[in-house]
Amino acid sequence: MDISEIRRINLQHLTDTQFGGVKAKIAAKLEREASYIARCLSLTVAPENRKKIGEDFARHIEERLGLERYALDSPSLNAGKRDDAGGGVASSAPEPSNVAMIAQPEQMYRYPVVSWVTAGTWSEAVQPFPDGFSDRYDISDYKAKGPAFWLEVKGDSMTSTSAPSIPEGSQILVDTEADVRPGKLVIAKLADSNEATFKKLVEDGGVRYLKPLNPAYPTVQCSDDCKIIGVVVRSLTKFA
Repeated sequence: MDISEIRRINLQHLTDTQFGGVKAKIAAKLEREASYIARCLSLTVAPENRKKIGEDFARHIEERLGLERYALDSPSLNAGKRDDAGGGVASSAPEPSNVAMIAQPEQMYRYPVVSWVTAGTWSEAVQPFPDGFSDRYDISDYKAKGPAFWLEVKGDSMTSTSAPSIPEGSQILVDTEADVRPGKLVIAKLADSNEATFKKLVEDGGVRYLKPLNPAYPTVQCSDDCKIIGVVVRSLTKFA
């Protein structure tokens, strides 16, 4: 679930629980027209055509409703599952389950989703990705050791018939200050490319190489002009 959908669900939850489901009331509190809120919450149009709750408006909602900063970005704000009409918490008879509940993280962290070109030009800075740097953020339970960002995997060079396998379309979280050592999946920048590349770092005879998980692609030597930008610490596979 992307950040815009999390915000939409949370806004609907706040509308229902604090304003009796009346969009005009929460709109007045947020200093917006009721039609604007309705467009943000609408389930009658395709998600790509829905009014998305951006970074600035999300922070405005939190401030106006007395919420902690980034509370609207947290999946735990609304524990209920909404019905298709968006008018309440859905209920149904218990059904046999083939999954087990797992402990939920106590805290979530948000990181920007950046392009491969942006990742390739990353340089050490006090705050390389300040608030508002990206119009898209995703969250994780991983607490980064340094500046971190999400990338969307392109191509099938990291797709394998055995684990680990990171298919195209997956999102990977990169920690720029995680420990770099052979065996880790890394984001690197080669001198002859303006984009970053995603490979497994291996070492043979004291020489480091960037190895794809897909054997159909060549292994490249990580020479002196090869810069390791960060280590991949999380991978999320999204299903259409």
